[in-house]
Amino acid sequence: KNITVITGNIDIIIKALALDNVTVFVLPGLLNKKNNSFTPTNAKEAFAPYNITKAFIAASGMSLANGFSHSDPMERETKLAATQKSETICFVLDDSKFGHTSLISLGPVTLANIICSNKKPDAAIEQYCSEHNIMLCSRIHEIFVSGTAGARLRGPVRFLCRNEIGMRLKINKFPVSGRGSCGAQVAGDFFCGGWEVGGASRRQ
Repeated sequence: KNITVITGNIDIIIKALALDNVTVFVLPGLLNKKNNSFTPTNAKEAFAPYNITKAFIAASGMSLANGFSHSDPMERETKLAATQKSETICFVLDDSKFGHTSLISLGPVTLANIICSNKKPDAAIEQYCSEHNIMLCSRIHEIFVSGTAGARLRGPVRFLCRNEIGMRLKINKFPVSGRGSCGAQVAGDFFCGGWEVGGASRRQ
């Protein structure tokens, strides 16, 4: 799938050089050496020409009382400008940021359509997100292998797996070695390819 990325992050720009299906528009601005990125001096103007499908926003803190927050004042206007131009807003933070409030406010929890983290939050945050139709995404913890038990699988094999909160994910290529949950021997180079909507996992 061909995608267009709008970013000021130098690491992402470098990684995109090797991806033929990724077009990158680079935001101009001041070099932020701490975060290895460019911060626009006028964020609203920088984002004005773009219509963004999904915005991925990093946050340094998230709590029900204070919403999303960030530690770097220089990046606030850039993050807010991105949310104002996006159809879907995804906040990205690790589990240590849940219940924490950083220096700069970014907005209430309801600003997010999706929250991605390495682990699911506590029950109060999970319930709040459920009540406000905010999707939670955490790390993958179980893989269902399609194949006869004991069979060795190689090449572009499709897997169906679940993350900790039960969301189904499609995996086309992912580095897997050993035995899957159905006992099948698995080996290959696979890549995690996105969300699976509907359907049920099967063990064959």
